[in-house]
Amino acid sequence: MGDNNYTYILFGVKIVKFRYAIVDDNSERVIGYCMDIEGISFDEEGLLQECVTEGFLACESDIPKNEPVHNVILAVGNDQRNILGGYYCFLPKPFSVQVPDHFILHFRSEDGPTLRELQLWECFRIGNLNKGSWCEFDYQEKIEWLHLVRKHAALRARVDVSQGVYTINCKHITDKASFYIELGEAINGAGGYYGSCLD
Repeated sequence: MGDNNYTYILFGVKIVKFRYAIVDDNSERVIGYCMDIEGISFDEEGLLQECVTEGFLACESDIPKNEPVHNVILAVGNDQRNILGGYYCFLPKPFSVQVPDHFILHFRSEDGPTLRELQLWECFRIGNLNKGSWCEFDYQEKIEWLHLVRKHAALRARVDVSQGVYTINCKHITDKASFYIELGEAINGAGGYYGSCLD
């Protein structure tokens, strides 16, 4: 699903770029990294339901017998292997002891990304974030952006914003999604999130 530009040469050494990490949901242990994922099935709204990892490299050769892995996080990463956000997944069959050479991941209902959402993570990977960079998105892309920044916000340090005064630029607010994106950016900066409903 990426651009297939997975390697580069640095001082004569081949460096592999990993786009995702597989993290054990229970222990938060990084099981390994993969270069990309390939979608297997989608629901009627285009949300990814099932995928397989490509170019998987395990961090550890085995998992303790008494700690079988049932659920994982497909974590979105950058070239420095920093985790930017992630999606909860479950495995068709739990494993322990030997780490498999690839994973088939099933996304939780209504939590899977669309293909476009996975592409939009590139803005975070390369740090190309500016306020209003979403303004040219159509409505569906705004929904996907809102989902993405929520995933990213889950890993950001909490900052007390209760005493601040914030200005919302209404110029680009044309629908519900753009209102919440603009609210998130007004309070938390480019790529920021501050909710998606008033409840």
